[in-house]
Amino acid sequence: SGSYLFLPEVSGIGFQRSTTGTGGIAIEMLYANTPTVSDVFSDASLIGLSIVNAPGLYAFDVVVSASIAGSSGFSISGNNNSAIFERCSSSGYNPTVAVGSAAFLISGTYVGDMTFKTCSSSFNAIGFNVDCSITTYLNNLIFDQCTVDAMNIAGYNIAGGNSLADANSVRITGGWVNPVAGALGTPTYCVLIQNTDGVEVDGVQFYKGNASFSYGVNALSSSGLTLTDLQVSGVTNGISLTDCAFSSITSCRFNNPSGL
Repeated sequence: SGSYLFLPEVSGIGFQRSTTGTGGIAIEMLYANTPTVSDVFSDASLIGLSIVNAPGLYAFDVVVSASIAGSSGFSISGNNNSAIFERCSSSGYNPTVAVGSAAFLISGTYVGDMTFKTCSSSFNAIGFNVDCSITTYLNNLIFDQCTVDAMNIAGYNIAGGNSLADANSVRITGGWVNPVAGALGTPTYCVLIQNTDGVEVDGVQFYKGNASFSYGVNALSSSGLTLTDLQVSGVTNGISLTDCAFSSITSCRFNNPSGL
């Protein structure tokens, strides 16, 4: 009743449902202080790992498979201050991407002070989906050297937040993004930033994937963006900014897209 479980650990275990995506959560970490989740495999659950209010979490080498419509490999919400996800991955079974699936769904009123290191996704509609529609705190959310299908960061300004007042609200550094979602002719974005100020993207490579129409970075109503040392290959539109004041684009390279 309101108390946190201190130092719980889940390690070296696997979960498999007999029918793909029929519901259920393989692991739920709820109100846990400094928990550890490692060397865990989950197959065919609707959610592989659910994290709610787990400050100090360290999750590493967690593998989730079986993406279906609306599924989340990792569902992360609440206050997870100082949480680290390292070498965690979520993938579907085949190139048929599940509509609405997300490898990592990050949401809630408090989003920040979390680091994702060398995490990956494949055959998901979105690799990292940062849903800030009810977020009032966004700061120090770091994605470092991750390789994912696509990234979506949206809604913080509408929710009443002010990420320009917070240094380094979201930082995406290194790694690559290669989208596979969407039917032919449907816009597919490597990184989509909507109504969220102060996002930094540095040293990331963007590829076309199997989408017929795509953006490297598409930003809408998001001020104070910093885009540096990006490599954009084969997409239809390299970087598109709409209503994005006080933003900068520096040292980016474009290979066969339309550029800015």
